[in-house]
Amino acid sequence: MSRPLSHRIYTEVLSKWPRQELRPDYQLQDYKLSGQMLKPTSQPTYFDDLIREIEEAPKRTWFERLGKRLSGMIRLS
Repeated sequence: MSRPLSHRIYTEVLSKWPRQELRPDYQLQDYKLSGQMLKPTSQPTYFDDLIREIEEAPKRTWFERLGKRLSGMIRLS
């Protein structure tokens, strides 16, 4: 197969690939989580924050990613 033909085929296949930030239908379906398990006492907003973080991550610019990485390395408490 020539390079342009293979490139076109792979580009077409990848453009049809489903885009999902998190695939809830792929994993973790054996155990359904109830509302109480999604709100741990130590940090009740953990799962909401996790989902928000997963949705925001692909939209960040290079500078925002760098800032997030540096803020994770340096913790002021």
